[in-house]
Amino acid sequence: MGHGNALVTQYAPLIGLKGVGLLNSYTVWTDRREESPHRGYAFPSQQSEADFYGEDRAELITINKILVALDLIEIRKEMVLRTDPQGRRWKVPHNFYRVKDHGDDFTLGTPHVLRVAELAATDRAVYRYVRRVFSPKFSPIDGANVWTQILPEVRRTPVWQDLAARAEQEETRASARTKAGHAARKS
Repeated sequence: MGHGNALVTQYAPLIGLKGVGLLNSYTVWTDRREESPHRGYAFPSQQSEADFYGEDRAELITINKILVALDLIEIRKEMVLRTDPQGRRWKVPHNFYRVKDHGDDFTLGTPHVLRVAELAATDRAVYRYVRRVFSPKFSPIDGANVWTQILPEVRRTPVWQDLAARAEQEETRASARTKAGHAARKS
């Protein structure tokens, strides 16, 4: 894969630690057989992954959308033959995942972050997964982090400003509910 450190230091605010783990799992499950038509692809079903890792299938689908937007994976859909418990054979859609190897100099940039923001603007699940990056409380982990350059740039864009306003409204409402709950318990 070649960019393990970058995944944590740069991409984790968008893909979460679950996204880092999902990418690692695709790398582990990648078909490396010379003669295989699926060489270079991992092909666990989303449901088997959810069951095996104890994760929510819908959340894995959301993370995959973000991984595609960030150009970290490619998803190829194919019809594959499955046999049901009654012995009938069906063609069903199945995803094949290829982790893209960008080499060691792979760096998160403003265009990547804006692709995720645009996705978050139209997809509620993606927005909920990455909402914290739109908060004014979100900041780079240290001064040398790529987010120190990215945040001032993305915060000037209309899509980011809309999402930041939405996140702030939600934080304000949540804070008001918490204060109301504390007040009710005091009295």
